[in-house]
Amino acid sequence: MALLPALAKYGNRFASTKAIRITSELLEGILNFYNEKTGTLERWLPKKAHQLSPSEEQKKARVMDSWYLHHPLLQLGSMLESSHLEKEYRDLFFASVAFCKKVAAKYRYDWPVFYDLDTLMTVKDETVPGEGGEKDVAGLYAMVMLKAYRLSGLQKYLHEARRAADSLSSYGTDLIYQANNTAIAAEALLELWHVFGEGKYLELAELCLGNLIRNCGIWDRQYGNSKEVQTFFSLFPLTDAPYSAIFEEQECVLSFLRILRFCHGRPNAIAESTQVLMAEYIKYAIQRIPYYFPPLIPEDILCKDPKTGFLDSTSWVPVEDIGDGWKPIGGVGQEVYGMGAVFNLTDSFTVDLLGIGQFIFLSYPYVELERGQAQISLMVLGSGDFEFQYRFHGIGKDRYEIIFEDGHSVTHSGKTRTYRARGGQRISILKK
Repeated sequence: MALLPALAKYGNRFASTKAIRITSELLEGILNFYNEKTGTLERWLPKKAHQLSPSEEQKKARVMDSWYLHHPLLQLGSMLESSHLEKEYRDLFFASVAFCKKVAAKYRYDWPVFYDLDTLMTVKDETVPGEGGEKDVAGLYAMVMLKAYRLSGLQKYLHEARRAADSLSSYGTDLIYQANNTAIAAEALLELWHVFGEGKYLELAELCLGNLIRNCGIWDRQYGNSKEVQTFFSLFPLTDAPYSAIFEEQECVLSFLRILRFCHGRPNAIAESTQVLMAEYIKYAIQRIPYYFPPLIPEDILCKDPKTGFLDSTSWVPVEDIGDGWKPIGGVGQEVYGMGAVFNLTDSFTVDLLGIGQFIFLSYPYVELERGQAQISLMVLGSGDFEFQYRFHGIGKDRYEIIFEDGHSVTHSGKTRTYRARGGQRISILKK
């Protein structure tokens, strides 16, 4: 499910028949995860659950990790918003949303780590005694409810999102359970602020973002295995995780991008200093994410005996983890659900130019302002105190001039190198 929206967008934008075919096959497979008995999508295939090996506490047929139920529904909701899917997918989504509401009511918007799908009884309340369950799931749940509201127009989902969001106010700077969930919670809170105009939701959104920045490593580890990777501004997936992880990092990049675009033109939204930090995180994460893919990592620093499965150094399935520099990379194993990163970054940080197959890459968030027959105007977000990178691709003999807000310009043609420019300014790209 984590791959679906990324593959669908990539396939449609670049007319990739392979991506479109795989998207269709994955969609068909989703239906097999629905259990008529519980009336919801489940984590494991109901008909294959007996094959699970209970080597880990969550690998049991009827055990649900709280965030695992909501995240697939978020992806399915995104597909329903952007695509014309058959009615059975819409029915599956809303049936599963009804089950989610039942679980939320049972736990009063304070989800445990694991619970039983049939009885809704708690299997594991906390990861560490006294530190609570999956606290940021309330924000993930709120976003699922907001998608249900947008798809149906029914106010009950909007009010349910609001009730879940209100529950987040009790956690303070200990809100984060898993980074990507906290980032999505910030998005949901901003949407609620926009709908209801209540300042408490804006404050909670900033609190979520503060939790994330607090969980970053803002130093450059130029030692051991870290010398091969851009480690500055790494975001740790959990508060106690000694590594950064591609799935959580790329999801946070996308959430930050959407938040920054939301804030553009809204001066009363997220504080400017926080926006600068988000833009800078995006820049460094984009540089790091390719080095989760084994073919780009020196083989001698890859883990020979990962925790899960084996590690194929020739495969473009990314490793889950980049550790502290002293341990080999990929100690947790490889993760298929992190493969969406390359499709997401390609779609989100490249701009199609005015010739077939021509585009420009930017390492900073941007908003496209205007597009004409000979000119494209962008607003590069972030701050003029910091630089971003850009590079033209596929322009051949065509000539493009990029004009910056301060009046200076650069003309590009043929094979070009990577350039730097200041953020926080409007740029125009002209085909000569």
